[in-house]
Amino acid sequence: MIAVNIAVFLVISAVNLLSGYDLTRDLGLLPSGTFLLSHPWTLLTYSLTQANVLQLLFNMLWLYGFGRLLLMKYTSSILVVLYISGAVGGALCFMIFSPLLGANATGMLIGSSAAIIAVAVAIAITMPDTEISLPLVGHTKIKWIVTIVVVIFCIGLSAPNAGGNLAHLGGAGAGAGIALALLRRQCPKTDGEYVDLVEKIRRTGYDALTAKEKRRFFELSSKKQS
Repeated sequence: MIAVNIAVFLVISAVNLLSGYDLTRDLGLLPSGTFLLSHPWTLLTYSLTQANVLQLLFNMLWLYGFGRLLLMKYTSSILVVLYISGAVGGALCFMIFSPLLGANATGMLIGSSAAIIAVAVAIAITMPDTEISLPLVGHTKIKWIVTIVVVIFCIGLSAPNAGGNLAHLGGAGAGAGIALALLRRQCPKTDGEYVDLVEKIRRTGYDALTAKEKRRFFELSSKKQS
C-alpha cells in the first residue's frame, strides 16, 4: 500500500511536470453528487493521492507504524480491507455531511489519513493495551492515543478543514465496524475450544489431555480469568 501511494504520487508529479495537467482533479473527491457520478473511482483514489511530499511522508510513516502493529495479530488481507473500508467510509461521510458544514467543507478531499485512522481505531479496539512510545510522553496505550485523536477530529468539525475531519471520522467509524466484526468472529471460536477442552477433562480427566491441549487450556483459562 505504501508502494501504491508513492507510485501514484510520482505519476501525478511526472504528468504535472511534463504537461502541466494536475491529475489530482480527476483522483480527488468533491462533495458533489454530479461529480461522483462522473468520477466514481474517486471514492477510493482520493485516499491514494497526496497533496505534497510532506503529506506523503507523514501519512506513510503512520501507515507503516500502525500497519506493523496490526500485523502482529492479523493478516495483510485484513490490513487491506481496513484501508479500503476506511477510505470508502471517509468518502461517504464527507459526501453526506459536508453540505451541513457549509463553506468549511466544500474543498476537494485528498490524502490517506481517513484510511489510516481506520487501521488505528481497529488496533485500539482489538489490542487496546498495546503500548507505543511517544516523544516527551513515553510509553502510552494506543487506546488513549486514538481516543484523543478522534476527539480532536470532532472538535475540528468547526475548523476550516471540516471536510477532512468528516472523512477522518468516517474512517474511524469504518475501522470500528471492522474491528467489532473481527472480535465477534474470534470469540465463538475460542469459547467453543475452551468448552470442548473442559468437556474432555470432565469425561476423561486432566491427565488425558495432550501436552498441546494442556498448554492451550492454560492459555484460554488465563484469558477467561483476566
